Amino acid sequence: MVQVQTKVAVQAEVVNKMEMIIQTLLNYVIFIPMIAMGFYLVRQIAIYRLRKSLQLTERTVISALDNQGKDKTALLVRYSGLFLGVLIGIYAIYQNTFIDRSITDLIIHYFAEFALLLIFMFTALRNADKVIFHKVSNDTEVFNGNLSVALVEASILVGTGLVVYGSLLGTGAIWSSIVFFIIGQLAFISLIWLYEVYESKFKNEELRDSIINGNLAKAIKLSSFIIVIALSIKAGIVGDYTGMIADLVWFASVFSIMMLSLFIYIWTIEKFVLNLVLIPNEVGSAVIKSVLRIGYIGITTYAVLTTL
Repeated sequence: MVQVQTKVAVQAEVVNKMEMIIQTLLNYVIFIPMIAMGFYLVRQIAIYRLRKSLQLTERTVISALDNQGKDKTALLVRYSGLFLGVLIGIYAIYQNTFIDRSITDLIIHYFAEFALLLIFMFTALRNADKVIFHKVSNDTEVFNGNLSVALVEASILVGTGLVVYGSLLGTGAIWSSIVFFIIGQLAFISLIWLYEVYESKFKNEELRDSIINGNLAKAIKLSSFIIVIALSIKAGIVGDYTGMIADLVWFASVFSIMMLSLFIYIWTIEKFVLNLVLIPNEVGSAVIKSVLRIGYIGITTYAVLTTL
């Protein structure tokens, strides 16, 4: 009797695993076309926007760079940030397809959220560029191979994708996603601006000019700050809609904890530990600091969301 029960249990476990495998494959049948469509549309919009901005006659920007013998690294870095940001946003939409909604409501939400994702990505980049690089044409800088500008723009796009993920994921009306994205973007842009002011007023360093002039270490440092802020905003706005007041209080609470934690980290670990063993203003040092800072905030985000 025991052997029969054991055999039945093993068979049931095999069936469950097969069902999980089939479900995973079906999920990817949905997810992969979403990614392909998202990347294609984003690519077309990006090419059109750049061609118009730079007044190019070539069909693609890559062709224009080849014809003029210019390096494509900066442009590809920006594209990588754009595609990664879109991928993060698409993942939120993909997860929303499993929410218990009617077929009609699901289709409406899917296309509306996808349209919002595209609008959010390009308007957010333009708004952030006006704050950081308003002295120059960022498109021209990237086209001319300015890797520092391209890296900061890529981080803005990835950061925007994280904010989009937080605003789109979960239940709630479309308008609530728009409201919380706007709130997230205001916090996002404001803190970038304050960071730039801090660097120029208290460290006597014109951050914007340094990056425009090709200071890669400064660009890496700013880029990591942008990603960290985006992760903190995402932690505050992600989840199901429970009411405007309740969600605003939750966002303020989580975001304040994250910013306090970041401030403590910068003024203890970075200032009194890392600065003693790393060479200031070196690219390698900037990379190490950036990786550790992003990793710290990632761990802190998990700890805060699982504790509160």
